[in-house]
Amino acid sequence: MDRADVLSGAAFKAVRLSTLIVVVILITGATVSSALLNRALLSEAEERVRELSHGLIEEDTSEDPEEFVDQISAIVGGAGGATLAYALFGSDGARMAGNTDTRPETDSWVTQNLILEVPGAAEQDYLLHTTQVGDMVLVVGRSLRFIQVARYEMIRGFAIAGFAMVLIMLSIGYFLSRRSQEKLVLIEDVLERVANGDTSVRLNATGTRDQIDRISHKIDMQLERLDALMQGTRRTAASVAHDLRKPLARLTLGLERALSKADAGADVREEIEDALSGTASLTSIIATILRIARIEGGQTGEVTSVDVRSVLDEIVDTFGPVAEDNGQLLLSLIH
Repeated sequence: MDRADVLSGAAFKAVRLSTLIVVVILITGATVSSALLNRALLSEAEERVRELSHGLIEEDTSEDPEEFVDQISAIVGGAGGATLAYALFGSDGARMAGNTDTRPETDSWVTQNLILEVPGAAEQDYLLHTTQVGDMVLVVGRSLRFIQVARYEMIRGFAIAGFAMVLIMLSIGYFLSRRSQEKLVLIEDVLERVANGDTSVRLNATGTRDQIDRISHKIDMQLERLDALMQGTRRTAASVAHDLRKPLARLTLGLERALSKADAGADVREEIEDALSGTASLTSIIATILRIARIEGGQTGEVTSVDVRSVLDEIVDTFGPVAEDNGQLLLSLIH
């Protein structure tokens, strides 16, 4: 079976269109979900930065800035120094502590790409918030890499799920299209055999009750009718050959006899009249056979009333003596 025929099948085309719609829905869903996730995680990052800022401010003692500096230095030198940005600026604008020189405007939120002053630090985005603490300025930030990782994992999940769904849908579409194509090939083969004269073949629907099976059932019905018509035609031809054999033989014999008399110079009127009578008989026989064939084929034509009693009486009168010669009795039960 040609794979191109399978791929161009209606079932595969429908599934392919459905797959395209699913892909569009997945891309739309991934885009919307990514935006919602980014908003939720960014809000979480802001909340975390607020907590860190408030934690430092609550412990701050303005009379002892050195203690504030020590706290920030301890945080920066700890495990959180690689993901948390801190900076404390004095009233003169100089940095007193921290791992970045970035100083956004006071009470503002800024997303900025930074490389922190810690060993092994990489360039990445940070969410920064600036707070005025007495005559000092505190900058606290958090890395947004976790948002990028979460967004990547979510998109990756969508991609894997989408790929699996597309693969499954296309496989189902190919299977359905292949099964439909097999049925169509069967229909094509059957019709080819019918065209070659074999009217006995049938499709025999599989029973799945799909559109092709319904069409196959209709084709089988038409093939049954065609076969019946062909059988009727064969029977009619055989009947014509059988019924015309003797009249044609008699007609031929009469014409040969007339030809012999004509050669002898005798009058052939009688033979010609007999031949014409035989021709009329042949015409009547042919008309009767054709009428029977039309009736067997379902073409009844114009229906007229017939006196069955007279027909039966004629049959009794004609064949009654034959029945009596055989020791039988032929009676008409219609009175």
